[in-house]
Amino acid sequence: MKKGSMQRCLLVYVFISLVTISLSFSSSASSLQVSFGQNPLTIAPGTHGYIEVIIKNVGSSDVNTVDVDLRSVDYTVIKPWGNWDVTIDSVGSGESTTELFEFYVADDAADGLYQVIAEVENGKQTFLINVQQLSPLDITSVSPQVIPVGQASTISFNITNCGGKALKNIFFSWADESNYILPINADNQLTISSIGADCYTLVPITVSADPSMVAGVYPLSITMMYYDGAGVQQTMTSTVGIQISGGTDFEIVQQQSTSGVSLAIANTGANTASSVIAFIPVQPGYTVTGSSSVNLGNLDAGDYTLASFQVSSSQSGNVTGDPGSGAMRPGNFGRDFNQESGQIPEDFRDFMQNRSAMGMFGGGNALRIQVTYTDLFGVRQTVEKEVVLSSSLGSSALSSLSGVSSRFGNVASDQTSGLDSSTVYIMLGVLGIICVVVLLKFGTIKKKIQTVRSRHSEKK
Repeated sequence: MKKGSMQRCLLVYVFISLVTISLSFSSSASSLQVSFGQNPLTIAPGTHGYIEVIIKNVGSSDVNTVDVDLRSVDYTVIKPWGNWDVTIDSVGSGESTTELFEFYVADDAADGLYQVIAEVENGKQTFLINVQQLSPLDITSVSPQVIPVGQASTISFNITNCGGKALKNIFFSWADESNYILPINADNQLTISSIGADCYTLVPITVSADPSMVAGVYPLSITMMYYDGAGVQQTMTSTVGIQISGGTDFEIVQQQSTSGVSLAIANTGANTASSVIAFIPVQPGYTVTGSSSVNLGNLDAGDYTLASFQVSSSQSGNVTGDPGSGAMRPGNFGRDFNQESGQIPEDFRDFMQNRSAMGMFGGGNALRIQVTYTDLFGVRQTVEKEVVLSSSLGSSALSSLSGVSSRFGNVASDQTSGLDSSTVYIMLGVLGIICVVVLLKFGTIKKKIQTVRSRHSEKK
């Protein structure tokens, strides 16, 4: 952030005439013309300044022994620094001479105009010195420092009044000379009603960066105008840098795959991403077999590529093994299968129902994926996304867990892991029909036995 023009005037001692006062008088064949100037034009408390006295001989003969005497009306504020009473030996006809008188402004000086009386020969004139706080307005911060292209963003300027009194009706304006950053739904200027002493205000502006902009830092020119305690309009200009983002964003979508997890990673931002790497960090609920990162190379804006991983569920006490490999088996469900009764444990039934409802992977938890890339500024950036994996990916594993033997549903993973769910249902149906037939036969036989016993009793 650069200091404004007012501050540069206060720091650089360039002799500019503020007031020109002519004291004309004659002595026989000579005439002196006197003018005054102050540097800087407005001076802050606790700083030094100069009064410039220019004496020009406009007469036809030389003038000898010219006395110049200055005195401050309020010595507690404007204090002479060095000699304020000098004598000039002579001023030739048509010549001019300049004398500098240094002064110091008290640290606790209040804003206002202070008088200095100048006497040159037999002429007297009052000179005014404007004392004001050194640049009471300051832009202390700008947020955010980075804005994206092609969308509306709100930038807030923190403007602080460092002076000892409130300022009112402050004119604020900004401009981008390249016309790439433009205001949205508002003008590029506004008026701040007031800012109290040692207080600040936030000035929000809504802007949009042209989509054709190249990432980089662009200057915004800020202008603020206000009236000081002496009624003089002061103008402060400064420049702030706004960084146009070189980053981008990504979308990740699951793709159908016969093995593992296949993900489509698309660059949905406006900038190119270089050296893109997709990485699955260690996280609860998932285990990555093999490499957990894939190098995708460079992705232009709007481009996409595929990344494949071997991901399995790592839910404790639920499933072990690699999904889809047929090697999954029931874990510890609180008790073993009852081989004699042929009953399936309740906790195993709950397990199967929950897995079917929530999806095979991670118990319904989203898979976290980190995409690392190099932005247009050459800085490595990381974007983290979440993907909810489809339960269809675990269908083969579910089939393994659903395998039931002909002994009323006892699981024998080494014998039924190759059976799919439809085969299991057919086997259960056949088994049920056999049971019904057996029960019917048993009922018929029992009825015949009862008939025979009844006839035998009648014969007796």
